[in-house]
Amino acid sequence: MDAELVAYLDRRFDAVDRRFDAVDRRFDAVDSRFAEMDGRFAEMDRRFDAVDSRFAEIDGRFGEMDGRFGEMDGRFGEMDG
Repeated sequence: MDAELVAYLDRRFDAVDRRFDAVDRRFDAVDSRFAEMDGRFAEMDRRFDAVDSRFAEIDGRFGEMDGRFGEMDGRFGEMDG
């Protein structure tokens, strides 16, 4: 191969390599942002799970209270009868 052609091809391949490196850096930045967002969503999911757990606990307590009111209603019925 001609030395001039080799030098030209080297320059072209170097330019292509630099472009690929720039694209790789951009993708690395995007990947980093997505990883950060995944972490944030995981934290939000954890918080929502905690809220769901609290609501389930409150719902259980209301169920207990409803049962107690039913018992009291039955006792009042007995007292009236």
